[in-house]
Amino acid sequence: MMKNNRSPDPKTIVPVDGIKDVIYVKLKSENPNTIVGDFTYDTDFESQVTHYYDFNNDKLVIGEFF
Repeated sequence: MMKNNRSPDPKTIVPVDGIKDVIYVKLKSENPNTIVGDFTYDTDFESQVTHYYDFNNDKLVIGEFF
């Protein structure tokens, strides 16, 4: 959903109207140890995280626009 017809709204999980596969990761990730910046998007984020060790209290930090 477009905010002002110029840029996507970072608080909308599906940023591009008509393309439901592309989502903002920050709004999708349910892991409290995953920190994702605004405007980072993907189609299947969780399946791509391969080296994350919850028992070590690891954190995954991804910046904006990644």
